[in-house]
Amino acid sequence: MEHLATHLHYIGTLIGINMRAHHGDVKRTVSLGLAMLFQNLMFFTLWVIFFHTVQQVKGWQLADLGLMYGTVATAVGLTIFMADGVRTIGTKIQNGSIDGLLARPRHALLPLILSRSNSASLGDILSGPIYWFLFGHATASQIPLLLVITVMASSIFLSSLVIFYSMPFWVSNSQRFPDQMFDILIIFCSIPQHAQTDAVKVVMFSLLPAGFISLIPVGLLHQFDARMLALMMAATLFYGVLAVIIFNAGVRRYVQARG
Repeated sequence: MEHLATHLHYIGTLIGINMRAHHGDVKRTVSLGLAMLFQNLMFFTLWVIFFHTVQQVKGWQLADLGLMYGTVATAVGLTIFMADGVRTIGTKIQNGSIDGLLARPRHALLPLILSRSNSASLGDILSGPIYWFLFGHATASQIPLLLVITVMASSIFLSSLVIFYSMPFWVSNSQRFPDQMFDILIIFCSIPQHAQTDAVKVVMFSLLPAGFISLIPVGLLHQFDARMLALMMAATLFYGVLAVIIFNAGVRRYVQARG
């Protein structure tokens, strides 16, 4: 228990240091967040107009999209607001600045991912509840489930980014590839998924785990299923462990190459 408390205190310290970046310019943080919120709502307005004309698309209605976009926006927003340092892994590998973190006694991954925060992603976090309750018709009784689902979806998303941005450990000058994978994952998470082919769905539940980030949460919010919740928990654990394994393997290769 003492070890766990020490570890949690360490994580809290890293988060606190990361959040201090916003203290010096609160107006900028709020402005960027509100701008992203406005952009998100303007984009979703297109779906509102579309479903005003077409009532459903292969069983998907506006309320389904509201639940999906709410989960995706909040999960992505939390990840990028709290742990945008994950998107600097590739750059730090290429320029060698990761060496300082690897020399520390603690594992390098946590200080890496918690080293940067993106102000604009605050707008994604704020837009989530609007999608859920205004368009998705979620109820107050579903708030605990929404929180659990969001934490798991955010964890899966973050784990995927760790995997993507660890690619430069093996392939030099590949910084653009992780950014492209990041964009593709966002796209896959943001489209109605019942309309996809079986082959695409296989990809969405494996290489690009968009299905766990958006499709399963919608199903759970429509009708709670303990088996689906357990599946999502298992996916959260699996991708988290996989991300750490891949990052550690990359670090070992990097250290051997530098040595």
